[in-house]
Amino acid sequence: MSNAPRIRALVLAELCNPEWVSGPLVGWSHAFALSKNADVHLVTHEMNEPAIERSSWPRDRVTFIRLANYEKLKVWFTHRVLRSDHTTQMFTAVGIPFYWLFERLTWQLLGKRIEGGEFDVVHRITPVSPVVSSPITKRLSRARVPFVLGPINGGLPWPKGYANALQKERELVNRFRSVYQHAPFLSATWRDAAALLVASRATWDEIPERHRSRCFYLPENGILETTVSRESRGPLTKPLRAVFVGRLTPYKCADVAIRGLAPAIKRGDVVFDILGDGPERAYLERIVREEGIGAQTTFHGWLEHKDTLRLLGQAHLQVFPSIREFGGGVVVEGMALGVVPIVMAYGGPAEIVDDRTGFRLPLESAEITARQIDRIVSELVAKPDRWLPMSDACRERIRDEFTWEAKAKRSISVYEHVLGRAPRPELSPPPPPSPLLSV
Repeated sequence: MSNAPRIRALVLAELCNPEWVSGPLVGWSHAFALSKNADVHLVTHEMNEPAIERSSWPRDRVTFIRLANYEKLKVWFTHRVLRSDHTTQMFTAVGIPFYWLFERLTWQLLGKRIEGGEFDVVHRITPVSPVVSSPITKRLSRARVPFVLGPINGGLPWPKGYANALQKERELVNRFRSVYQHAPFLSATWRDAAALLVASRATWDEIPERHRSRCFYLPENGILETTVSRESRGPLTKPLRAVFVGRLTPYKCADVAIRGLAPAIKRGDVVFDILGDGPERAYLERIVREEGIGAQTTFHGWLEHKDTLRLLGQAHLQVFPSIREFGGGVVVEGMALGVVPIVMAYGGPAEIVDDRTGFRLPLESAEITARQIDRIVSELVAKPDRWLPMSDACRERIRDEFTWEAKAKRSISVYEHVLGRAPRPELSPPPPPSPLLSV
């Protein structure tokens, strides 16, 4: 591979922004890491143009797709008619035809160059949702240009016993989630793709068996190698600092984190930082008042990403009992800084945390989860020497498995395979997660 010419990749990343967070930052980080090992031409939405223009990305290696009034129509319809927001499945569903338009305009601008052999492979990084098909795959198949899709991530059912959170999230479309496999162009997308990069076991299990030979496991989230702390944190001291990072919505379950930590906070063993904002904030502030822990619990609201990382890096524990998390980027960021996570044994975070690095709680009920959080914190306070080896193992795991540099190399190994230059890389999903509760 080292003597082969650099692969020429056309990377489709509708969401791709170095100055934002979540999906747009995932798209940017993956594309940028790929550009270090391949000749990448980026195709992205015009909303990302100002930030990319301020970056070091070469101006002749990017094409901006201009949707203008079409995008305004999507936002208006979702917010005003459906009363939904950009985080919901409904928003994803409404956005599918607009993404098809994105690919159509991409072909209008670059189709001749693709057919002319200017690119070895076309790779769609975002959107990550598996429900969003790629009609461009048919054109690429005719042009004999391999199409790589992913990492795709989604298909995570709402856990039983959390119907109230489901209703509060206005995610009633989830009841009909299995219908997406019959969506237009989706079957053809999976059939004609040369490779499917799959970010989670839940998504892997939903892909029909006939496509599995072209599936490769690649987690959605990552982090820059330079962000991973190289120094051990030192011994655990009281008060232990716990942190919650995320949007304050029902499924993130910050209320469960508060109730779980409240006994330790009252004992003087813990202080708690909540980083983020959202529709649940007033409700969460009321819980803090009712528990009488306001002096030791701080709501920081939305912060710049660098400030979030600074406060996150001061914590000992990241308490993140989200019941429906596809990726878990904040868990990766915390572990990179030596912050030991407490997560649910479900979804993306459960695949990031292993038996050396943190705790995975079984999905039972909010009350049981809160009691488990209290027990784990109490045991760590009683056995502080157990924390440091876990903190060091967190940094080691992220450095070895979850940096963008590592992800880019795995992506390129898939490119090499679909181009016939290398054997199939061994990229299989981890076994189904089981609870890890022992200190």
